[in-house]
Amino acid sequence: MTEDPVALGEQYTQHASWTNARGTRLDGREEIAGFSAPAMKSFLHDSFARYDVVKMLETAPDVIAVNVVQTPTDSTGNPVDGSRGATLHVIAGQVDGWRIAAGQNTAVAPQAV
Repeated sequence: MTEDPVALGEQYTQHASWTNARGTRLDGREEIAGFSAPAMKSFLHDSFARYDVVKMLETAPDVIAVNVVQTPTDSTGNPVDGSRGATLHVIAGQVDGWRIAAGQNTAVAPQAV
């Protein structure tokens, strides 16, 4: 894990729109990276997660919607208790490769066993 907000921002299109798990909408690559930097240095500093793609849907040429489930893990990849999430990414082909154009992260309460 590099905890690099600039590298994170580069995964988005220049004018992307992202809504985080708290419902805060962030517009543009710079705003997404800037908002993420403090979290990467504080509460996300030693956190790990597995991201599993559960569905991909082509919505238009060079545009796909991707549903992802997030599971918290330890540093070796074993699942642990903690916040789970479900994200929807809209990914678009750009001149410089595939980038996230829009998305939303939704917090998911752990299910009772």
